[in-house]
Amino acid sequence: MSNANANTNKRSPAENRADALSSKAWFTVAEAADYVGLGRTTTYQLVRSGTIPSVRFGRVWRIPRVKLDEYLAQQVTAADRGDAVVREAEKTP
Repeated sequence: MSNANANTNKRSPAENRADALSSKAWFTVAEAADYVGLGRTTTYQLVRSGTIPSVRFGRVWRIPRVKLDEYLAQQVTAADRGDAVVREAEKTP
């Protein structure tokens, strides 16, 4: 294989991570944060407040991808309508 072909087949780590996340049914909080583009602390706050639906298994939170996608769609719809999107994480003490 020539160097030109080898370079065009290389993918960035971000592209590889995005592919890996897109095939998962459940995310950890860190994965969900990466998927959405939020910080991990903010994502934990949204999970703890119930804004992002999740399930807790012992000490570990898991977020169903379907529910995360629904949450994102609701946020986009609210923004498209011009509604003020209140970040629940900022309202929790």
